[in-house]
Amino acid sequence: MTASYTPGFDDRPGPDHRDAPPGASAPSNASAFDEDQLLTTAEVALMLRTPNATLRTWRYQGIGPRSFHLGPRGIRYKKSDVLTWLDRQYGVAG
Repeated sequence: MTASYTPGFDDRPGPDHRDAPPGASAPSNASAFDEDQLLTTAEVALMLRTPNATLRTWRYQGIGPRSFHLGPRGIRYKKSDVLTWLDRQYGVAG
C-alpha cells in the first residue's frame, strides 16, 4: 500500500507566519482577504438579518447588494460589495 500526498494549506509558497511570536499581528493582506471573501445568499441573509427570498427578490429587481454567478447555480456576493451597499442604504435612510 502506498501513501498519497495531497498538498495542504501550509504547503503554499510565501512567508511562513506560523512561527510568529504570540500577539504578533496578522499579515497585512489578511484584512483584504476578509473583505474579498465570497459569501453565499444564506450567509448574506444572516448578515443582513433578512430572509433568503428577500435577497432573491432584490437581486431580480436590481436593488440589492451586487452579486454574480459562480457556475450554473451558485450566486455569490463579495463581502466588500455587501458592506458598501449597506453603507449606502444607511445614507439613504438617514
